[in-house]
Amino acid sequence: MNPAFSVIFLTTLIGAGQGLFLALFGAELSGYAQGSAERGFLAIGGGVALLLCGGGLFSSFFHLGRPERAWRSAAMWRTSWLSREVIALPVFM
Repeated sequence: MNPAFSVIFLTTLIGAGQGLFLALFGAELSGYAQGSAERGFLAIGGGVALLLCGGGLFSSFFHLGRPERAWRSAAMWRTSWLSREVIALPVFM
């Protein structure tokens, strides 16, 4: 198996962003964020999670054969896992 670097970056960045978001959400649910310093920590962490997910979404365009046709990546959602990822990730973000 020899995946393209764009797919490696896509899965790594999106996974890190979603994992960070879930960890921050769990910290907030457990009552960790009571003071203003902790709220700032959660806000910065949320921003980093958005940047990681956005970077992963951006790297998905490099996996396309012709990046100028990026709009078509969402049109093939029935047959392509990458298309479903391009649709679902902005909803998550």
